[in-house]
Amino acid sequence: QANRTDVKIYGIDGTPAGIKAVENGTLRATAAAQPVAAAKTLFEETPRIVADGPDAKQTLKPVPYEMVTADNVADYLKTHPGANQG
Repeated sequence: QANRTDVKIYGIDGTPAGIKAVENGTLRATAAAQPVAAAKTLFEETPRIVADGPDAKQTLKPVPYEMVTADNVADYLKTHPGANQG
């Protein structure tokens, strides 16, 4: 079953290995986490949680991911230099 072209493989977290695999075509795409946006959400929510203490209401906040594909990997690397190294 080697050399099949009907199996599409995706990844998550946008690791350096994942970005490299998108570049070389062995991975169709990877969803790269956006840690700055996640940190911003945490920074915004912390005062409420501290003020409410143990009774703080649990909330779910979406954390953005950027889909990196063969079509945009070069642009992604321009804005995230070194993302394929490590």
